[in-house]
Amino acid sequence: PPDDWQGKLLMSNHKRKVLNCSRQSGKSQIAAIKASHTAWVESRRDMLIISPTLRQSIELQAKIKDVIRNARYDAKITYELDEDSKMSCTLTNGSRIIALPGMNPGNIRGYSRPRMIIIDEAAYASDELYEAVRPMLARAPDCELIVMSTPHGKRGFFFKLCTGTSDRWERYVVPVEDCPHISPEFVEEEREEHGELIFEQEYHNAFIDTEEQMFSAEHIEAAFTSTRPILNSNMDSNRELLNV
Repeated sequence: PPDDWQGKLLMSNHKRKVLNCSRQSGKSQIAAIKASHTAWVESRRDMLIISPTLRQSIELQAKIKDVIRNARYDAKITYELDEDSKMSCTLTNGSRIIALPGMNPGNIRGYSRPRMIIIDEAAYASDELYEAVRPMLARAPDCELIVMSTPHGKRGFFFKLCTGTSDRWERYVVPVEDCPHISPEFVEEEREEHGELIFEQEYHNAFIDTEEQMFSAEHIEAAFTSTRPILNSNMDSNRELLNV
C-alpha cells in the first residue's frame, strides 16, 4: 500500500507537481506507477524521463517497465512491450517511455505534445535543462510535469519551485518520518554517520549552502537592496550620505 503522500499524488489531477523528498522515500517508485498507468490507459502518448545523466534516466525507466510487466501479470493487462531498448520502449497501444540525459539540454529539444515529463534528481540538473523542457508544454495542455529530488543547495530551479508560492504548483515535502518503511534505527545511524547538517539536507528536506559555494545565499541576498540613497547637488552632503 502507498504511504499517505504517495496516495495523494496518485489521486491528484494537478498538472504541475514538485516533490522535495527524503532519500529512499519512494519518490521514484510512485512516479513510475503514475507514468506506467498513464501509458497503458492512454494510447499513443509519450512519457519523457529526464535526469542529469542517462544512467539515472534509464534507472527510472527500468522501474516503469517493471511496473508494466507486473501489472500485466497481476491484472491480465494485454499490452506488451513492443519495443524494448535502453533508451525507449513502446507499448502495443503506441505509448512510449523515453529516457533522456540532461547533460546537454540541446539534445532533449524536439519532443512535442508529451503526456508526462518527469525530471528526476532535479536539484542536480541545470537551469538550462529546465528551460529546454518548458517549451514542450506549449502545445500540450494536458501534460503532467513532475519535478522531484532531494535538496542540494539554495540554488537552481528546483530550489525556486520548492520555495515559491505560486498555486500553479502542487508541492510535496516528504521528510523521513513520513516514510514508515525506513526504520528509526537506520535514521539514527545516518544522523551519526553524516552529521546534523548533511542529515537535515538528505532526510529533512533542508536547503543548505553547498561546500563549493564561495558565498552563502544569505550573503548574496544581503549584497542587494531595493533602495538607494538619493544624491543631491551638495557634494558635502553626498559625502556624508555615502560615508566617504
